Amino acid sequence: MKKILIFFILFLAGNIAFSQKRGDLPPTKDPIAGRSDIAKYDNWVDNLVIKKKKFNIYCGYQPISSELGQIAGDTLQIYKFTLDKYKVSTLEITRFATKEGKIITEGSYSVNNDTLILKTRSFNYFGALEVIETYTADNYGLKKIAEKLAPIATSSLSERYLMPAAVNVPMPAKNITK
Repeated sequence: MKKILIFFILFLAGNIAFSQKRGDLPPTKDPIAGRSDIAKYDNWVDNLVIKKKKFNIYCGYQPISSELGQIAGDTLQIYKFTLDKYKVSTLEITRFATKEGKIITEGSYSVNNDTLILKTRSFNYFGALEVIETYTADNYGLKKIAEKLAPIATSSLSERYLMPAAVNVPMPAKNITK
């Protein structure tokens, strides 16, 4: 009788122990917006240290984007910022994008006093704008602390850039009433 009771208790304990759910999350099929995996064809560019956290920067080509109005033959390069030795990007910006042979977006980064400064210059038919974003390191990657939008003078741009369309405003009507 003791042997049956001990066997029954061990059976219940083993069954309870191995039936527990694992704590890790199941893999997702859909990527999180603004993030992507670091592929083997993405090239390492640089290492950054922000608030004693190390970040890796990769540069890779992406498929052309219909949102930007790109067609076959256009280029889209992306900077991917990751925590050290992670295989998923924390932050992405466009490094270089063309449309019909003209530059429509170009981006750059710099580090100044433990802050990451990203500059993205966009050129379209409506105007030319520069977005300056400032990031700092936090527990889970990078945290945006400031954003600034500034116009770009199109008179100093070369022909390589997509120029804004000229706005044709009709002449104001003359007041004919007396």
